[in-house]
Amino acid sequence: MKYKNFITIEGIDGSGKSTYVPVLKQMFEDLGYNVIITREPGGTPYAEELRKRILNEKMPLSQEVELAFLARKDHLEKLIKPALEDEKTIVISDRYTDSTYAYQGVASGYPSEKIDEFVISHQNDIWPALTLIFSVPVEVSQQRLNKTGKIPDKFESKDPEFFLKCIDGYNEQIKKDPERCKFVDSSKTSEQTTEQVKELLKDFVEQNLLVRKKTRQP
Repeated sequence: MKYKNFITIEGIDGSGKSTYVPVLKQMFEDLGYNVIITREPGGTPYAEELRKRILNEKMPLSQEVELAFLARKDHLEKLIKPALEDEKTIVISDRYTDSTYAYQGVASGYPSEKIDEFVISHQNDIWPALTLIFSVPVEVSQQRLNKTGKIPDKFESKDPEFFLKCIDGYNEQIKKDPERCKFVDSSKTSEQTTEQVKELLKDFVEQNLLVRKKTRQP
């Protein structure tokens, strides 16, 4: 089930995806929508606690996937689904299940059919209507991560080969659902990337959403 007012952004660490969240937010606000920004793992107190474990603790891959979906289930039930009931609200999540298929699935080797089972049991097969997948060469993403100065989590510390596999995983998702998943070349300049995002959102809005006029304040 796809929700027209649910949008996700994806990409490897260092792809620059989070940089364009304000662009998405502003575009929808200009169209008269309320916008909720959230992230995965996380978005609720319980999911944020699981996020700390997933990003920093060493654990069996099966446990990592299970925790990701436990966090997602709580996120969906307590934040995303209630917000989506209001057609005037757009929910934008920084990461969602495509990350699981890319990171834990293709890059780490967890069977995709088992992820499919979690999608049914924990996610209730709820999907966004639009997913923007930001893509850059791995060497570019590594340079960007190094410039942040932050202590890398266990995923950001992975070697380039891991991220090449993640990119393969995202490309598989694009092929699997090209109507939902849209490619964004974020190796280009900020201005060029912003234009790509705006064009994709313009097409999406025209095909899926009603433009809402802002209520003028007296």
